[in-house]
Amino acid sequence: MKRARGFKEVTPVETPIGKPKRSSWLQPKEEERSFDEGNLEMGGKLKSDEVFPPIAIPPAKSSHHPSVPCAPVESDGMVDLNPFPYLYKSTYDFKFDTIKEKVVDDIKRSKSIVDQTGMQTPEKEGGYTTVLLMGSEVNGKMWAAPHTWPELSNFIDNWLPQKIKNLWDTWNLSPYAIPYIAESWINEHSYGSFTEGHHHQNSQISLSCYLNVPKDSGRLMIKDPMEIYNHSRPLNFNHALLGSSWRYIGVDTNDVVFFPGFLEHQTERSESDEKRYIMSINISFMDYGAFAAMSNKMIKPLWEPKPFG
Repeated sequence: MKRARGFKEVTPVETPIGKPKRSSWLQPKEEERSFDEGNLEMGGKLKSDEVFPPIAIPPAKSSHHPSVPCAPVESDGMVDLNPFPYLYKSTYDFKFDTIKEKVVDDIKRSKSIVDQTGMQTPEKEGGYTTVLLMGSEVNGKMWAAPHTWPELSNFIDNWLPQKIKNLWDTWNLSPYAIPYIAESWINEHSYGSFTEGHHHQNSQISLSCYLNVPKDSGRLMIKDPMEIYNHSRPLNFNHALLGSSWRYIGVDTNDVVFFPGFLEHQTERSESDEKRYIMSINISFMDYGAFAAMSNKMIKPLWEPKPFG
């Protein structure tokens, strides 16, 4: 039989009858790199192909991965099982009275900028934000963001790093990425004002810290990140999507809400005659190599960086 030009004749190889040979990825080689997982319940080491198998093939061993927490299920009941938790809430006593004067002064400066320039921000209909003060001078000095205030040092230096570390691990973020506070600011809402929908670009973890939340001053609103798939959901008689894309989160004074920066959010309109104040914080990261190369450490890591090796 003639073969096509440019191709060699191939002799077929017969597979011996018997126990099928295991795939090569299931047979770790001695020279393969091992992963020393000291925190694993099972102990020992894991081979690289046990942790990173080919695409779409389950790893040979997965017992080192923790299960998703699940509450006890009562007879004929159902519990919420969410393997991808995005939203967390905690509390911290900010002692708002100790920083209220600084907050009000900064809001006045921001209001002056809006009045003079007509600059638009996500704060609408009487809402103001100190984000406009970033990079500006106040009384001959660079504006001090809230996270640098001495009154909040315990929150920033002691309380916050522990919470961010928990989320960093839960969301499986790299131990070699160095998280730090990139920016912070404060929003003020009076009667009828609100924050319009937005997200925080380049923020791995964002925080909303509720310094003062009067009654009826509005809830936090979170947009469903899976809204793109709502086209396949059943529609009601007027062709509106069944249900709303927004969910409402009740908040109180001293609440701290954590969420990824890509999650779109806004606030309800305030229906209170007393002003609501919220401090926002964005957590970004720097690669360890870039941090190590910096002669002047311009950023303050939330915890001691982990070197390679």
